[in-house]
Amino acid sequence: MFEFRRPGILYIAASGIVAALGAGVAAGSGHLLVAFFSLLFSIYLFSILMKRISTIRHALQQLQQAVETLPEGTLPQLSTAPGVELMRLTAALEEMNMRVRERLAQLENDRNRLSAVFTSMRDAVITLGSSGRIVLINPAAERLFEVKAAAVVGQGVLQVIRHQKLARAMQDVTANGKPITLELETFDVPMRHFQADLAPVRSTKGELTGAVAVLHDVTQLRRLEEMRREFVANVSHELRTPITSIKGFLETLLDGAMDDTETCRRFLTILSNEANRLANLVNDLLDLSRLEAETGPVPMETVEVAEAIDQVMELMTPLAQNRRIKTEVHVERNILIKANKAMLHQALLNLLDNAIKYTPEDGRVWITVEAREAEGLVDINVHDTGPGIPSSHLNRLFDRFYRVDKARSRSVGGTGLGLAIVRLIAERHGGKVKAASTVGKGSTFTLTLRAAPRPPAAPNGPAGPHGPVAPNGPASPDNSAAAGNTAAPGSQTAPDNPASPGSHS
Repeated sequence: MFEFRRPGILYIAASGIVAALGAGVAAGSGHLLVAFFSLLFSIYLFSILMKRISTIRHALQQLQQAVETLPEGTLPQLSTAPGVELMRLTAALEEMNMRVRERLAQLENDRNRLSAVFTSMRDAVITLGSSGRIVLINPAAERLFEVKAAAVVGQGVLQVIRHQKLARAMQDVTANGKPITLELETFDVPMRHFQADLAPVRSTKGELTGAVAVLHDVTQLRRLEEMRREFVANVSHELRTPITSIKGFLETLLDGAMDDTETCRRFLTILSNEANRLANLVNDLLDLSRLEAETGPVPMETVEVAEAIDQVMELMTPLAQNRRIKTEVHVERNILIKANKAMLHQALLNLLDNAIKYTPEDGRVWITVEAREAEGLVDINVHDTGPGIPSSHLNRLFDRFYRVDKARSRSVGGTGLGLAIVRLIAERHGGKVKAASTVGKGSTFTLTLRAAPRPPAAPNGPAGPHGPVAPNGPASPDNSAAAGNTAAPGSQTAPDNPASPGSHS
């Protein structure tokens, strides 16, 4: 407690102390404000730094996700990253993403093209992995081996391919890495031939990763080769036979047979026949070659079937009379077809020649025509009462040099090319020719051609010189005379159903 002995002095002292205390407080408050504002500024800087770090962290997370999805080609839209470095990295990733997408699109297009080629190939293709299990199989191989890709992928080749030779060869290529080419035959009916090309599959490092087999169907090629060999052999034989005969008879004549008038005449007749046979063979070969060589459209015109048949019958009647064959024609007038006159004439001539030559004496050959207006087609049928032909021969009847009875064919002077020429003519006209046969009853050959539009109806004209006009179809014994039908010399009218199914060559 102070003593106030001197109040003035004490007052001055107290005032000094208060002033000193006020100055101290004032000085301390300034330091506190500085410290406070420094703390606020530090907090502000720290918040800016944390925000920066958060932004960078978020940008890095986006870049990480983008890098992870980059192989899928699904890079998301990236926000603008802070900082020059991150902006450059983002731009580089977006550029890389664009290129990856372009590359993936190109790969997808390439894959689609390869898949289209793979699935549309007519050749069978099988790919094996290094373990010998099936990796890929195309639809052609599915059809060939009668399997489904979904069921066989991943299975061993021996479990799927029933052809042991092929399966073993594929295993060898997978193990040894050496290509193999071999020819295979299937056990189907009919047999099929395949050329199998097997090759190893290697990685970019050259490591053996499997094998691929491509099977090409060469059945038609082998058949053509066989036909070529048969053709050459047949031509050689057909040429050699008359030439040998001609040479033999000439040598006999030169050796003195000419002194015997009767023998000389007989030999000369034989020589003439053999020369004619040789000429016919050469002519047929030339006709066949010409028809096969021509590829352009055939010039056609409208032809009346009855008129074309009459012209051919005029030529064939003497041959029929010599063999005592009755010939008849039953066809309506005004049945028109689109055809080449010369080719049609040759086809009809060959069909009639074939029917007359293979029909025994006192037999019958007749022609009927059927117009199928709804289909726009005309069937020209050549019937006969010949011996017929077994059905097993019908598929090859129109092949070159094919004969059912070779000995008889040569005895009647056939070249073996007549029906082949008819087939080619029919095909060039967009038509077809077929045969049917009943052994012991006869044969029917049918030439089908396209019909031409009919002109306005007109009264029926007189019958052709070698066949009647039958307005209601084939003549029958009851109505043939009433219809005014006249058959070719030495012929008789046909019954209601004259055609007994059949064919021969």
